[in-house]
Amino acid sequence: MPNDDAKLKAGAGTGLRLLILAPDAPRPATNGLRMRMSSTLTALAAEGHRLVLLAAGAPPETDFPECEAAEYVPFNPAPASSARAWCGRARAALNGNAYAFERWRDRAWQARITSWLRQKKFDAIWCESPYPAMNLPWPPPLPLVVNAHNLEYRIWQRYRATMPTAWRSAYAAREARALHRREMQIYRQAALVLTCSRQEAEMLRRELGDAAAIAVAPNVISIPEPAAMAKARPWVLYSGGMDWLPNRDAVEFFGTQIWPRVLREAPEAEWIIAGREGPARWQHRWRQLSRTRFTGTQASLAPWLAQAAVAVVPLRIGAGTRFKILEAAAWERAIVSTRLGAEGLEFQPEQELELADAPQEFAAKTVALLRDPLRRAALGRAAQRRLRANYSPRQLRHALAQALARLPWGEGGVHGVVLSAGGLHAVGT
Repeated sequence: MPNDDAKLKAGAGTGLRLLILAPDAPRPATNGLRMRMSSTLTALAAEGHRLVLLAAGAPPETDFPECEAAEYVPFNPAPASSARAWCGRARAALNGNAYAFERWRDRAWQARITSWLRQKKFDAIWCESPYPAMNLPWPPPLPLVVNAHNLEYRIWQRYRATMPTAWRSAYAAREARALHRREMQIYRQAALVLTCSRQEAEMLRRELGDAAAIAVAPNVISIPEPAAMAKARPWVLYSGGMDWLPNRDAVEFFGTQIWPRVLREAPEAEWIIAGREGPARWQHRWRQLSRTRFTGTQASLAPWLAQAAVAVVPLRIGAGTRFKILEAAAWERAIVSTRLGAEGLEFQPEQELELADAPQEFAAKTVALLRDPLRRAALGRAAQRRLRANYSPRQLRHALAQALARLPWGEGGVHGVVLSAGGLHAVGT
């Protein structure tokens, strides 16, 4: 293992030197986790901060040149349905812990973190999600920044409502309680917590009190060149990896309760499900649906987004904010979403997207848009304007700069701030 000192570029940059702990490589940015990490680290580097990345997993083919150094620690958590995973869940339950956190505890990670911190070259530790914090000395030896991609416990609270059996529902409720307790412990020790929406910032502020430092750093996405746009086909697009349970639940909900209604009114429509494949048995079942196409893993969703008439987001489980809505807005696609799917985003209903929770209403709005190209175009243009105003890389860079500038590093305490697209609001100052 090379000496850690040799990995750092002496004298580079003028900002903070940050040790970034990430649960995955930030590139290629092929899912929501990677997209938020990639855009955040790019914005930090653009602001002059010096980044050392310590990420779980194998080195990616795509490098991340914004970092002074990058190291990848092998990490192989047990597959969700394996005996090892169920044993881990049982141990966590007996100890009153959250398995979602305990599965991230790893000696190799702990050793590498300790080695980097021993160099004493960092101004702060930056965790991409609270999970890597499981491997830190506790309390953290340096100011801790946590980029909360979601409030994780809320995902489990919503799992509970969709569980098919009483024992699974009870397990989800227990895991949600344990997750909530551990998440709040980590956030209370943080110098700064970043959320992706004002809604989650306000929830955290109620939990942690007015002295907590909380800022909104929105999920963002770049807008493609106009030349990349294409003539819309009668495609209804859902984008998302089928290896993520909330996406599979959305497909099941849409496929059983909404899509048959759409086809009765618009038999020419085709449902495109674009993203990583799910479990083989599940995939086989849903491939049998009429006029439905699974794309599998794609290097880019651009060809599908460029030609889809309507993007649908029938989510019933989730937290944070959804990149699938931002991607559709970037491509000027008309969007129909559940209210949960669009939560936390400042898109205006009926002006920038359509909202529906009941299957009959969701289907009716989808069919209406398939039949009305002028309405689709108006919604798509308005959605893209909202994206430019609130969810561009420039907005993220501004949010991070303002949040970090307000933190008095090394001056004996941190006052709280909440930053959103509407401006900077002091908390407890």
